[in-house]
Amino acid sequence: MIDTANQTSGDWFAGDSTDRKTMERKDPTASGADGSNWATNDPSVARNGLDAGENPINGTPKADNSVTTVLGPPYSPSTVTVTVDSSTISCCVTTTVRVTVTDEYRNAVTDTTPVTLTTDLTAEISPLTDTTESGLVTATVHGDKVGHGTITATTTEDISGTTSLTVTHSTPCTLTLTASPKAIVANGVDSATITAAVMDVCSNPVPSTTVFFTTSLGSIGSLTTTRTTDVNGKAAAALTGAVAGTAIITATADSASGTTTVNFTALPVPVGGVTYAAEGSLVPRIGVAALAVPVLFRAALLLSRHRSWPSGWGAGGSKKGKERPL
Repeated sequence: MIDTANQTSGDWFAGDSTDRKTMERKDPTASGADGSNWATNDPSVARNGLDAGENPINGTPKADNSVTTVLGPPYSPSTVTVTVDSSTISCCVTTTVRVTVTDEYRNAVTDTTPVTLTTDLTAEISPLTDTTESGLVTATVHGDKVGHGTITATTTEDISGTTSLTVTHSTPCTLTLTASPKAIVANGVDSATITAAVMDVCSNPVPSTTVFFTTSLGSIGSLTTTRTTDVNGKAAAALTGAVAGTAIITATADSASGTTTVNFTALPVPVGGVTYAAEGSLVPRIGVAALAVPVLFRAALLLSRHRSWPSGWGAGGSKKGKERPL
């Protein structure tokens, strides 16, 4: 449908069937029910096209008519339509944004109509401002952070349109592995927490991804175990061991991997009731029990110094030819 003339009865508002002249609207923005808004084509002013017999048409199909008082089409922007090639993209992936600007009759607006693009996403749009060509503006959007938001296109007449875009996590790109503490006693009880932090190519944490842990020494549940990352892209496992040495722990998530180490120190060795630590210092191993022998020895020594010996025994506690009794 090109136009309407809203009249329920009577003759046409304008036109000439004898001379085959078309009826033309003066103001395309005014009502079609207003008879004064219509006139008959004036071939001396404007005509366009040929009929089936190759004769000039007394009309103006697809062109400004001979009586219009409003230049057009196209007219001022009326509708802005925004689309994206992909409504969901992975982080750090680019998609194309297309903006179509039309007038109220759905004609593409005049070229060089300025359009500005904005978004509430953490994303880069290029270019941010451009002018229409055949009513179209094309740009790209690059998602930097995970999220769901809106892309808005606005003309200088403050006519705008929107579309939605979702940016999701991309696949794991880096995995950072840490251990705390870095050294534990190899007693099968003490443990170190091994934490994997998984990030995508845009340094966003990657949640709900499987991390495989392995160790060269000790146990993380066994020599291998799996964990799933949380919303912060982290997964943790506990390392224990009963053999002294250095454990090399590796974690992988897809193609990303990382390593760290933990030292298992040997159990202290008790000597003569007193525990000798690795540094060589004397350290009580089991409290009072560890001190029992040294304390008894000292007590016996003190008693020997103040003991009264039987007659016939010398002050030194000895008798000729005999040893002092203990």
